[in-house]
Amino acid sequence: MVKRSPDFIGEYEHPDVGQYQVAVYLSRRKSLKLLVTPECRVELWMPPYFSLDAARTYLATNQPWIVRGLNKCRSMALRHPILPLEQRRHLLFLGEDFTFRWHPVETSPSAYPKNLCQHECNRAEKTFHLHCPSEQILPCITGLIDGYAHRLLPEIIRPVIQKFVQRNGIAPSAIKFRLKTAQWGSCSSSRIISLNTRLVQASPECICMIMVHELCHLVEMNHSKRFYALMDEEMPGWRAADKWLKAKFPSLRPDTILF
Repeated sequence: MVKRSPDFIGEYEHPDVGQYQVAVYLSRRKSLKLLVTPECRVELWMPPYFSLDAARTYLATNQPWIVRGLNKCRSMALRHPILPLEQRRHLLFLGEDFTFRWHPVETSPSAYPKNLCQHECNRAEKTFHLHCPSEQILPCITGLIDGYAHRLLPEIIRPVIQKFVQRNGIAPSAIKFRLKTAQWGSCSSSRIISLNTRLVQASPECICMIMVHELCHLVEMNHSKRFYALMDEEMPGWRAADKWLKAKFPSLRPDTILF
């Protein structure tokens, strides 16, 4: 189990980024994991047998990496300011720009549960209308995207999986879909591949690229030269899809779902 309430092991200061706090989470990991989130938070995930003194030593050693990450996140926040959800006018869906319109519903949030939010998605006219209270916009949108992802993503990735299995003779033990805020996909040592439901906003080429990336981890559980050589074999044009994805989705924060 993961410790949900983090311990803050102190404030750090650096001339380039000023003061920042580090949140420490206990997890079942076998090694330390250091993250700089899009919200400019520094997180350290560590196994229970690591001491806070060992964590502080690890942070001091990796401070240059932390500073680069914080500078990158702050620069990204300036280039891509986040508007309030009520003011958004566009929504990406399968890589296409849909016109988004929010229609406020005058009622108390407690009397208007999330499952009663109404929407109309017209793929021919590329329009998306949402009817709900302002407090429910984000949960409604994330719920709708999750539903579309579970219906559409399996259809898109099925041919990719079949081709990979035929060529390499290895298949994932399971495919799971869930909302992630730090990565597009993951592959565990037990061959379970998890895909971010946010992928339903990306183009089919990008969806296939992420699927190929995780499938290649079934053969190479790292990002070595052999891994990228396998990526080139399975999908020669994957770099263009990767570039498009990074340009359109500079952050995976939940409130950046709308553009």
